[in-house]
Amino acid sequence: MLFPHEEADWQDVDFNHLVPGRRLIAHFQPQQWIKDNAVDSDSVVDVDVTEVYLGLSVEERAAIQDNRDNSDALVLKSSDVWEKHGGTGYVEVQEAIIAFHAEEDEDDEEIL
Repeated sequence: MLFPHEEADWQDVDFNHLVPGRRLIAHFQPQQWIKDNAVDSDSVVDVDVTEVYLGLSVEERAAIQDNRDNSDALVLKSSDVWEKHGGTGYVEVQEAIIAFHAEEDEDDEEIL
């Protein structure tokens, strides 16, 4: 499977518009520390990060990886869910980004 930063076809396209009905949803997994280990706690929370994602540069979007500062920032800037949790956690969004751009490709094909 390719990740967004490995895929070159969409990197020069301007995505700074919102497409009605298409949303980018990140998954925030709250965790807690137990005996010096971060352990999943509570249920995964889905967070709409579309607007923050589309506000990033193409280079910033291409660099996003799961469980890294840049994916964490999508959730932190889009919602207060992490702040309300008050602990550690991680974000998974790479597969959603791939699907988001695949939907855009399908939309482009329908226009042709």
